Amino acid sequence: MDVPVRFIDSIINNPLLMQFLVHRWFFLLEYDPRLDQLRVCDTRSRTLETLDAYLGSEKPEHATIFAEDRWKMRALLTGELYGPLEMRFLSPEGVYYSREVDARPVEDPARGTLYVGYAKDITDQKNQTQELLEQARHDSLTQLYNNRTGKELIDRYLQAKDPYASCGMLVIDLDFFKNVNDCYGHLFGDKVLQEFARLLRTLFRSSDILVRFGGDEFVVFLKDIPNTTLLQKTRQLSESVQQVKFWENDYRMTCSIGACFLPENTAGYSFDQLFENADWALYQAKQNGRNQYVFCDNLRRYAQAVPAGADGCVRH
Repeated sequence: MDVPVRFIDSIINNPLLMQFLVHRWFFLLEYDPRLDQLRVCDTRSRTLETLDAYLGSEKPEHATIFAEDRWKMRALLTGELYGPLEMRFLSPEGVYYSREVDARPVEDPARGTLYVGYAKDITDQKNQTQELLEQARHDSLTQLYNNRTGKELIDRYLQAKDPYASCGMLVIDLDFFKNVNDCYGHLFGDKVLQEFARLLRTLFRSSDILVRFGGDEFVVFLKDIPNTTLLQKTRQLSESVQQVKFWENDYRMTCSIGACFLPENTAGYSFDQLFENADWALYQAKQNGRNQYVFCDNLRRYAQAVPAGADGCVRH
């Protein structure tokens, strides 16, 4: 970015151009390391000050750069880092926003090496990117986590969890959901799925991980709970689902649930292993007539073919 200093001066001295730049949340800066003088033209009309003063190390209440990002500006204006770099700023109204900042050395015949640069607002771009990331992490119909994200979050928790913490997983199928689509149409089927997702958000904590695993299959992962609470929440879900009625088609929803518990002082398990346990229990619930839950706490079951009725399985 070889920008002559006289070009910067011509911009700064042009009121109309500066008004345009300010409107676009774009500002210019020029730093003289020999004199420790920083010239900034932005919405706050700063003109000349030391780098420390601008960064807020002398008067923190006047800082405009997010505290954790100030080192980036210092490194950029002393040649230790090359941009563009992303930094968070504080607006005069007290709102943080993101700017892309860059500065490069420019030789001035009279003053030697100066660092001349710019900053432009990228808040909208960042917000749009974040929205796209969130959309990619969630199921578009139910707004629950999708399969891939749910597995990642659960595996991350299992790898980092306190060894004294216990947790549980529910795998849930809506009973005879194919018949719902066949009899009442897919639009009504979508409404049923959305209502079930709403029920899950109502019954479980914000810290729990709610996943639409695919079709009418859902996964709920409950962090830091004892065995008795997992059983209680499973029973509550089974009973609450039966209270949901869709008047337009005189339809009542039921579900089958497989539950798996990971006790404290237990480590080294993955999503896939817990899912296999809970999914085995779900299969038992469906084989026994649906509209019920089966609680499986035998953690070795994922590696075994155990017949129905073996120890470690509680039917309700």
